[in-house]
Amino acid sequence: MTEQIQQRNKIPLVVGGSALYIYSLIKGIFNPPVILKPQLKTKEENDDVLYQKLVEADPSAAAKIHPHNKRRIERALEVYQQTGIRFSQLKQQRKGIEEKYKIIKIGLICRRPLLYQRVEQRVEEMFKQGLVEEVSQIRNRLGKTASQALGYKEVINYLNGEISLAEAKDLIKKNTRHFVKRQLTWFRKDKEIKWIEIEGKSSQEIVKQMNNEQ
Repeated sequence: MTEQIQQRNKIPLVVGGSALYIYSLIKGIFNPPVILKPQLKTKEENDDVLYQKLVEADPSAAAKIHPHNKRRIERALEVYQQTGIRFSQLKQQRKGIEEKYKIIKIGLICRRPLLYQRVEQRVEEMFKQGLVEEVSQIRNRLGKTASQALGYKEVINYLNGEISLAEAKDLIKKNTRHFVKRQLTWFRKDKEIKWIEIEGKSSQEIVKQMNNEQ
């Protein structure tokens, strides 16, 4: 697809997505050499015990994983136990698009109050467009991870009678603000991103400035 776009003398754009998705696209996705199956029985073990096991098995991976991120700790331990290769070593083998293309990273930013105002407007619009009806129709088919997704989790709690509709909206707004804050923290660590202030600018002005960054 990228080659086809370039053949038309156009520039491929990847817009949106979380910091993790963008990172995976550019740096590559981790593909284990075997199909991993959850085998660790960790329910009786606390985070500190699991993390110490990872420190001993793969200190490089442990240095990049939060001590209380049990899911990622378990994943790294599973990789090591089932492949005999450290998770950190396997991740070095991944390949992304950065080896094939010139990558220009552009971030659009505005003042935090305006950003949060847009978050609230977006949440209200999601409900107007049928978020509750959507979740109601698919919630029985959602896996564990999907059911915990931002927006779905709160609406499921509402449908289960645990909170009111107003509380669901407020929780989504609150949790989205927290998510935005975490994403900004992640993106700001990336020194390759060229930030463009969009407040008070027209779409044409923003596009013109983006073109100047190429």
